[in-house]
Amino acid sequence: MTATASGALSLAAGLLVLAAKFWAYRLTGSVALYSDALESVVNVAGAAAAFLALHISAAPPDRNHPYGHTKAEYLSAGFEGGLIAVAAVLILFEAVRRLFSPGPLPRLTEGIAISAASTVVNAALAAYLLAQARKQSSPALSADGIHLWTDVVTSLGMVLGLGLAKLTGLWLLDPLLGLLLASNILWAGYRLVRDSLSGLIDEGLSPEIISEIEATLAKEGPSFAEVRR
Repeated sequence: MTATASGALSLAAGLLVLAAKFWAYRLTGSVALYSDALESVVNVAGAAAAFLALHISAAPPDRNHPYGHTKAEYLSAGFEGGLIAVAAVLILFEAVRRLFSPGPLPRLTEGIAISAASTVVNAALAAYLLAQARKQSSPALSADGIHLWTDVVTSLGMVLGLGLAKLTGLWLLDPLLGLLLASNILWAGYRLVRDSLSGLIDEGLSPEIISEIEATLAKEGPSFAEVRR
């Protein structure tokens, strides 16, 4: 499957998961499930940006872009990181508000079940996207896959936390989970923006990687050429 087709698959799956997670939030009114649903909004927006960037980057080199259009993928990754930051701020606002008025959550078992099923879909999709990113050296697919893995980890923690809240009656756990999720989402957004910027400004390789390349060239490089830089 091409990178563009993988991006289209990510977008379609993201829309399905988004609908399911907002349904879970509407059933329960949970801040944690609201956080999960908002992150899915970012997933869909990021998948749409990645699909567009992959379509642009697939264009061959031309007169104005002699080295191709692959930098568009780094812009997509940076855009997704910015969206994650916005979602985290919205979650923080709602979580802080609910800290002062925690209470029982209706139909929580149904909400948890829907969220858990959505998490399974995201886990499968994230594994596929990261495999395709490595295969095709695609920053856009890599950013999308990393973000989905972040979503999977936070969703699992949220499901366990909400289950504990239901068993113990400690409803304060719901907004506290929202705060934890927002912090984790902010960290993921920072990583995506950082990696995107390093790609856009052509950041050099680390000394360790350069040493490994030089050792490989010295051992297996062609006898008729000398690599200086």
